[in-house]
Amino acid sequence: MKAPRLVANSREGVAGFLRSEACANVGVLAGAGVSVAAGIPDFRSPTGLYATLPVDRISATAAQRELIRREPTYVVERGMFLQTALPYLEVRRPFILGTHEGRWRPTAAHRLFEALDAQRKLARVYTQNIDGLDLMTSIARERIVCVHGTLGRAACEACGHEADFDDFARRVRAGIKDIYDVDPSAPAASSPVACACCGALSVKPMTVLFGGALPADVFAREWARICPLSTCSSLRARRDLPAHPRARTPRALRTRRY
Repeated sequence: MKAPRLVANSREGVAGFLRSEACANVGVLAGAGVSVAAGIPDFRSPTGLYATLPVDRISATAAQRELIRREPTYVVERGMFLQTALPYLEVRRPFILGTHEGRWRPTAAHRLFEALDAQRKLARVYTQNIDGLDLMTSIARERIVCVHGTLGRAACEACGHEADFDDFARRVRAGIKDIYDVDPSAPAASSPVACACCGALSVKPMTVLFGGALPADVFAREWARICPLSTCSSLRARRDLPAHPRARTPRALRTRRY
């Protein structure tokens, strides 16, 4: 069988290939740049979450603050969370509440994936984003793999019991202080959210922390399906995903440079 060809690895070349009959089985690997246009900050850019972290306002010990100051990723690290849930919940408060309110909508990139699905060309979307915007498209849920989980559901990190997300969001709004000074109705001090099942103070969105395991449903999917794809449109590849698709698979990388 004649291998599909990507004539030029440019915007026009990729668009032409996606429109062609040779393109019949598209796999998407999506990263943070897909959602930045929706108004959701990324993690590592000069204006991203880590660079703008108000460390001195976080509810933590002096030693914990120093760790976060030296390495901001500690604020989303599982070991830190199990010591105290407050830094994570305070940093995530605006995103939890924004997700609950439906503040952000899918971007043009998400609509591209949707269009490919409507044309029966989309095999799977693998996304490392936790904003849930992919799930707000018309793409069938079974074609979307949220590798790092989603902010739109909550569970206990200790026992795994899933919490009602509406109730969780209400408790975050009422019990977690606003370290970014955007919500005058927020409390002055934070209180963690207790699990209704085991009582642990470790309820959080169902997202993957550094040092944590990927969601079980990720491994339940047919990971091998990404290898024989006729084309793989990669917005940002993750090292966790298969690194060597078939040699004849055209690959296109689209990323945002800062």
